[in-house]
Amino acid sequence: EEEEEEEEEEEEEEEEEVEEEEEEEEEEEEEEEEEEEEEEEEEEEEEEEEEEEEKEEEEEEEEEEEEEEEEEEEEEEKKKKKKKKKKKKKKKKKKKKKKKKMMKKKKKKKKKKKKKKKKKKKKKKKKKKKKKKKKKN
Repeated sequence: EEEEEEEEEEEEEEEEEVEEEEEEEEEEEEEEEEEEEEEEEEEEEEEEEEEEEEKEEEEEEEEEEEEEEEEEEEEEEKKKKKKKKKKKKKKKKKKKKKKKKMMKKKKKKKKKKKKKKKKKKKKKKKKKKKKKKKKKN
């Protein structure tokens, strides 16, 4: 009987050991799984962050390009305006010159006319004088 009891005890102990080992194994497996999950999550997060960054960079680049384009357009606009202004100025100058020329011409004509008139008047006076002289004689 004693022997039987001992055997039973031994068997129980063995069973307990086996159970403990199984439990330990299970725990280890669970831990490993958890670690794997965590790693996966971290990787996903990193990927998301990278994507976010890339997106931001792209947007920034686009914005920069747009700004550059706008600046170029503005520059073009300015150039056009300047050219137009220059052209207008040139035209105005030309007009002024023409006017001046015309005025000069008119003045000359007037002067000529005046001179002619004066001459005529002088001639008339002379004639009158002559006539008077003749009459006197």
